[in-house]
Amino acid sequence: MRELHDKIHKMGAKLTFITDGEKGATAYDGKDYIEMDPYNSTEPIADKTGVGDAFSSGATSALFYKKSLTEAMKWG
Repeated sequence: MRELHDKIHKMGAKLTFITDGEKGATAYDGKDYIEMDPYNSTEPIADKTGVGDAFSSGATSALFYKKSLTEAMKWG
């Protein structure tokens, strides 16, 4: 994932998030690379539709409120 983040960053993106299903998510801001495991729930998953959109909304909200990259990953 680091290589993919690097390539996207070199194309001009200042901040990248990549979700990878059951493997969790990663983020990169050109300096810090963060990996986060997925949230594990004891409840059964009914549907995964919109999970990436929800992650993006949560992470963006955290950044709007000036939270750290790590906190944005948690909100996502």
